[in-house]
Amino acid sequence: MRKSIAVNSIFNIAYKLITAVYPLIAVSYLSHIVGSDKVGAINYAQNIVSWFVIIAALGLPTYGTKEIAKVADDKDKRSQLFCDLFTVNFLSTSIAVLAYVALIFAVPRFANEYVLYAVAGAQIVLSYINVDWFYQGMEEYKYISIRSTVIKLISLIALFIFVRTPDDYIAYVVLHVVAIAGNNVFNIVHARKYICVRGKKPSVWKHVKPVIVLLIASLAIEAYMMIDTLMLGIFHDDTVVGCYSNAMKLTRMVNTLCSAIGAVLLPRLSVTFSSGDKTQFNTLVNTALKVMLLLAIPATVGMVVLSDEIVLLLFGSTFGQSVPVLKVLALMVPVVVFNTMLGMQVLVTADMEWKYILSVGIGAVVNIVSNAIFIPRFGGVAAAWTSLASEVVVLTAYLIFTRKIVRIRIELWYWFSVALPLALYVLAYYFGLSKIPSDAWLAVVINVAVCCVLYFGLGLLLKNEAVWLCAKKAMQFCGKNKSVQENAPNGNETENRVDEE
Repeated sequence: MRKSIAVNSIFNIAYKLITAVYPLIAVSYLSHIVGSDKVGAINYAQNIVSWFVIIAALGLPTYGTKEIAKVADDKDKRSQLFCDLFTVNFLSTSIAVLAYVALIFAVPRFANEYVLYAVAGAQIVLSYINVDWFYQGMEEYKYISIRSTVIKLISLIALFIFVRTPDDYIAYVVLHVVAIAGNNVFNIVHARKYICVRGKKPSVWKHVKPVIVLLIASLAIEAYMMIDTLMLGIFHDDTVVGCYSNAMKLTRMVNTLCSAIGAVLLPRLSVTFSSGDKTQFNTLVNTALKVMLLLAIPATVGMVVLSDEIVLLLFGSTFGQSVPVLKVLALMVPVVVFNTMLGMQVLVTADMEWKYILSVGIGAVVNIVSNAIFIPRFGGVAAAWTSLASEVVVLTAYLIFTRKIVRIRIELWYWFSVALPLALYVLAYYFGLSKIPSDAWLAVVINVAVCCVLYFGLGLLLKNEAVWLCAKKAMQFCGKNKSVQENAPNGNETENRVDEE
């Protein structure tokens, strides 16, 4: 039986919130304790490791989710598929581990920080038992969110206990790896509830082509997401890397939260597309986009307006170079929302992986060339602008390739009902809120409160469809759904289609 999209969205947003906020709190605390140079060293090491983690994953986070969703109601088939994909993952992880070890011993820079890179590299080994794709395909978002909450809370407590001085930066990396280990071990143990692999013989080769295709796409995405940090590390010192990486982590946290609904839809879109219901497919995509943008656009405005306060609050006074970087990266959030939906959800669901690869490949080329030209001279700000430009290029390609699959219909009134309250907030900030003497904490709290009241209050008055849909879902939990339906704008057909799921 398929689970409610609304319920899944709530649990997935909670999971994404925990997944995103934990490293933000951890990095904020770490930044105040160890300083920008040590943060830069850690981020550079994790950047290197992430390339090998992607090789180990081999496209399974997307392919596994999509394929498990198709057989979620048949225990025998999903058990066989799990056995197949787990074997594929074992082989790819073995290759990644060997390649990483060879790199660490071959490059002098890595050998000089052997302990840091050895500890960080343990994350690659843990990919042997990474089966998150199985639970996402089964739409077990409640389990995922609860598991993640428990692990992250324990890790956060441990962080405050064991990381006290600048010399404890290795301990932070150890705790990061232990948190991943906890997630993966829980997953393997819990999987026995859903599968039975006894007597199953893995069939690997039929999965090789699609996962390699998605691996190429993942590496292309990684190229234009991580090459900036890699090049900054080559041409600039650890302080520049640390300031840029922290701004990027904050931006990615916001991207993750805003795109959480899209991640929930991947299993459902796969089933809907396979059934040939184009109307329902379009409805799901457009409704999700409106809700995601409802969060992404005010997040962008807030990050641009409050960048000084946010950086001082989260990272400390030594991260002043993060402020101009954050202002630029904030513009990326709405673009990433579109890219997440049109690329990962629409093109992959429609089995158009090569067009997906071509799109991100073009973006990667633009990013690499632009970074090579501008980073040596202009540093972190240049890296931010090239990241934004790459996302826009990818979006352009997605719009071209998806035009025959889905029609994006976002009404002019929707944009007006989003823009008006945000414009009023910006005016309130520059002519009133910014002149109120307060520390960073209080300034952020006051601004967020004022923005939320204006944004969602006027959204309801202006009958923004996405605001009303969110209000309806919230009221359902309070038993007041009837009054909301009676006052809702003319979008009930869309809401009903989503409710049916």
